[in-house]
Amino acid sequence: MDINSSDDQLRITSVQRERAIELVRQAAADGRLDFDEMNGRVSVGLEARTQGDLRRIVGDLVPSAELAAFLLDVTPPLQGPGSTWDDPLVIGRDGKWDVKGPWNVPPFLEVYCSFWSLLTLNFLEATALAPVIDMVVVGHNGSPTVIVPQGWGVDTERLSVTSQGAFSSNVATRPDKGMPRIVMRGHTRNGKARYATKRELRKLAERRALAQLSAAPANALEA
Repeated sequence: MDINSSDDQLRITSVQRERAIELVRQAAADGRLDFDEMNGRVSVGLEARTQGDLRRIVGDLVPSAELAAFLLDVTPPLQGPGSTWDDPLVIGRDGKWDVKGPWNVPPFLEVYCSFWSLLTLNFLEATALAPVIDMVVVGHNGSPTVIVPQGWGVDTERLSVTSQGAFSSNVATRPDKGMPRIVMRGHTRNGKARYATKRELRKLAERRALAQLSAAPANALEA
């Protein structure tokens, strides 16, 4: 496999990394890689930082004429808080302890929940603007709760929990194909990540049904 390229030292985004790992898994599923090869390449992909790292794991899975385009970052440019790692969307510092309803989730979040506070981030009606959401938790003595729909993933392996605390999760680390993945890091005392309950899903369905009924007369008049 040819790994020589003038762009091999270019830093990659989370989108590029996830896309390459997905290709490796697909190659194993269709018989091009065996299980051990897949595991080895996925491990490299998870730690990949440059285009050269990605080229090592996908260079023999993509036609050479298409490889350069595959390795490019195709993420549409975002603007505003949360669009870059050095300008995250900050939540909790202003005393707002609950985020819910329809909201756009940028790829970089910084969440504050200090001084025994309880903070809830509800992603049930959220729209993820990127496939990977990097969430830095500044918890100290706080307790964040993350609520996601089925199919989302929440990776808590990089989250540090104090020795007297506990953080629980019933959410899969890896999301379903095409669904967002939240990577939590930083530190906290307590907290949890969980899927939305049947009751929460039922209430959401009821709210949406009521909203449709309220809009029905206006639509009838327009017709």
